Amino acid sequence: MLPLACLALAAGVVAQAAEAEAASAPAKACPGMAAWEALRGGAPAQPPTDSMPASHPELRDQLLAMVRDDQAVRNQFIGPGKPALDQNPDGQAHVQQVDDRNLAALYKLIADYGLPTRALVGADGMKAFWLLVQHASTDLTLQKRVLGVIATGDSGIPPDQVALLDDRIAVAEGRPQKYGSQFHFEGGELVPSPIDDETHLDQRRAQMGLPPFSDYKCALQQIYSGPQG
Repeated sequence: MLPLACLALAAGVVAQAAEAEAASAPAKACPGMAAWEALRGGAPAQPPTDSMPASHPELRDQLLAMVRDDQAVRNQFIGPGKPALDQNPDGQAHVQQVDDRNLAALYKLIADYGLPTRALVGADGMKAFWLLVQHASTDLTLQKRVLGVIATGDSGIPPDQVALLDDRIAVAEGRPQKYGSQFHFEGGELVPSPIDDETHLDQRRAQMGLPPFSDYKCALQQIYSGPQG
């Protein structure tokens, strides 16, 4: 089953159309989040821009095209006022079909070239690869492999994005998440998946460039406040 596509205010994972439609709601209802965004410049952290072009621009273009497909199907079925994906079998099937197709393409790319690097596909190619791996929920082995390399290497992927994948893997494995980024619906209410050591949660989030948990939760609830079954 596909996980809820949660908003990542500090990482840009949520579909762009959903962000645009609900952008004003969190700012009005969640002043703490608005203040946090203002302090950090109002924009998600971005990987550094490479001065040298990708050595394989065709791979970069392929990854960017795959992300366009990924976002198009999510824009169609995920967002404010739309039913939760696990309550929408048709939407779930469409999203899974795109994810499966993209995953097969990732397998081929990795088999031919190894895990992508900024030198291979450029900064935006790496950002695209990272998003596709985040959505490769049927292959935890791949996600864990990529996390192990990205978290310790010079990939250009910002820490907040690393935290998201770490949490996704933990939740998929039935473990408490470290950073509180993953939510799901229970009885129509948006709730976080179990969190490890909640006393120090905001300290860990701050270390990864994430907003305070209460502000993040408030913004999530505003954006996903539509009918969720």
